Amino acid sequence: SSTSDFGLGTLFAHLEASRKFGESLASLRRNAEIVLGDSKVDDLLLDMFRTEFHLKFLWGSRGATVSAADRHSKFEQVLTVMSDKCEPPEPPAPTQPSQAYSPAIGTSV
Repeated sequence: SSTSDFGLGTLFAHLEASRKFGESLASLRRNAEIVLGDSKVDDLLLDMFRTEFHLKFLWGSRGATVSAADRHSKFEQVLTVMSDKCEPPEPPAPTQPSQAYSPAIGTSV
């Protein structure tokens, strides 16, 4: 199990998968060339993979210029509100029975 080997089995599985990925890289490239052919990538489309685009997309032009600490603080607040809204409420605390023990009807004590 993962706990008995401190997660080394999981680490080994990830390393093994990455090794297999590296071995199949030539095949993946060949398949990509077949599928994509001579298609060209638009520079505007590449913008969506840039950090600056994501900053403006997530925070707006003004929010992208504030410090990272301010953005992280605001993001933490958003996550807290979402968590409070989406998580089920905590179950009420169990109440202590106020009556003494009474056996079920029809049983002998």
